[in-house]
Amino acid sequence: MTPPRIHHSNSLAVREPRSAAKPRSQRWLAAVVLLAAFGCGGSSSEFDTSVLVPVTGRVTLDGKPAQGVAVVFHPKLNTVGTGAFAVTDENGSFTLDHRSGEQGVEPGGYAVTFSRYTQPDGSPIPPGASAADVGAVESMPKQYTDATNPRLPTQADVSAVGGTFEFELTSQKLARR
Repeated sequence: MTPPRIHHSNSLAVREPRSAAKPRSQRWLAAVVLLAAFGCGGSSSEFDTSVLVPVTGRVTLDGKPAQGVAVVFHPKLNTVGTGAFAVTDENGSFTLDHRSGEQGVEPGGYAVTFSRYTQPDGSPIPPGASAADVGAVESMPKQYTDATNPRLPTQADVSAVGGTFEFELTSQKLARR
């Protein structure tokens, strides 16, 4: 008999036999649909884009440009707004985009996370293939992927005129503060 899986929904844990678990592709599809739904919170005509300020930056991992990394600015409690996201280019550079489709983000304090999914051997996901199809895994160090981590080492304070941020990440686990 296979051990049960534990699914967390809100604060409740529900045990489900492994044989009844949804296939991986269905879970990935559900995640994509949820992300799309949260990203479709309205059009730019409903949002005053004049409050957005430009933010650019660069991400390195162990001193080398980090290509294909999803960079997400998550607003802290005292920051009004929904945050912003970008994907780094071959030089590790990025320009933030707001959920409205416009470039920029609201000024304020942000927790910044980084994520990059690859094939299990570390190679990029081939064009036309889905992450679920290749069994993709998170390739960024865990210390940079969780916005709820109170010790997240990557923070950004975006001024009223925007700014440029350099994130020099390391694969080594950071010491506790």
